[in-house]
Amino acid sequence: VHRAPPTMTETVSTRKFLRGRTDAVYSTSMDSLSFCKVFENPDASMEEKSGRLRKAVENHKREANLANNGLGIGRLFSVLRTTAIENGMPLHEFFTGAAYRTSRHITLMTSQ
Repeated sequence: VHRAPPTMTETVSTRKFLRGRTDAVYSTSMDSLSFCKVFENPDASMEEKSGRLRKAVENHKREANLANNGLGIGRLFSVLRTTAIENGMPLHEFFTGAAYRTSRHITLMTSQ
């Protein structure tokens, strides 16, 4: 529809940790984009489409498991940025770049 991949996140629980809350897994990835592109290609075989889907799903499961085990990056970036702002520290160029700004504009957020 928009001809560009949206920024999508899924909430992951970290409640198994003391005072655990949630983290965010970014569902949009190079693997999910690759799947979408091959899915739209009428010349692509079902094997190629299913292979790309499997790869995208495996990547998403891996990222969700990392976040569930306290190794996610979604909330980490948010906390680092907020801490710098609250303490009057200069923001690292990472937080002022186009990629980070785009990632903060969430198009779709899901939760289980």
